[in-house]
Amino acid sequence: MNLEAWRKRQQEGEEARLPSGLVVQVRRVSMLDLAEKGKIPATLKPKIDALLKAGQSTTVTVDQFVEFVGLINLVCEACLVGPVGLAVTELPSQDSLASFEWANEVTTSLQPFRREEAEPVGVG
Repeated sequence: MNLEAWRKRQQEGEEARLPSGLVVQVRRVSMLDLAEKGKIPATLKPKIDALLKAGQSTTVTVDQFVEFVGLINLVCEACLVGPVGLAVTELPSQDSLASFEWANEVTTSLQPFRREEAEPVGVG
């Protein structure tokens, strides 16, 4: 992917189907991205600290969901590119949680940019 295509994908996002079946345009935005840009409200910072101290977990309990709903909605709002006019508060909790988890998962490791040679290159 070249720089121009990468920038376009960053701006427009990618199509995704939420658990409810709604098709949306989303882009990856993590809590680190939001923190770097100063978009995490001061009222949520203690909750984020508690989340980070608890360790990273792939599952979220109902109690944790209620406690971190503001954080989840903040990340979802930053991820949601379209459809225009859709508010994060309209999404069912399963969609918000799925979006949050998607935004914060590690997708793939860096791919090598060199192609593997079919046979070893001989020494001169």
